[in-house]
Amino acid sequence: MATAKRSYYIPKEIREDAKREISYRYGSVSKWAETLDLNYNYLTQVLNGLAPCSGNYAISLAKEGLIPADKAKVSK
Repeated sequence: MATAKRSYYIPKEIREDAKREISYRYGSVSKWAETLDLNYNYLTQVLNGLAPCSGNYAISLAKEGLIPADKAKVSK
């Protein structure tokens, strides 16, 4: 049986905090996306609540402590 992908939409409060924290730490969301080789357009959709957060995006946000680690398979 195939396992379902784990994805979810990030709540608005967490999204706003994540955008602010990424900008503070890295200067901008685009610099952070470039550093981690993430698609900037999809990342902005995730951070604006238009796309679900899953895969590398969820892992990267969880490693930064921006979303709960149980939302992504992360070992700290």
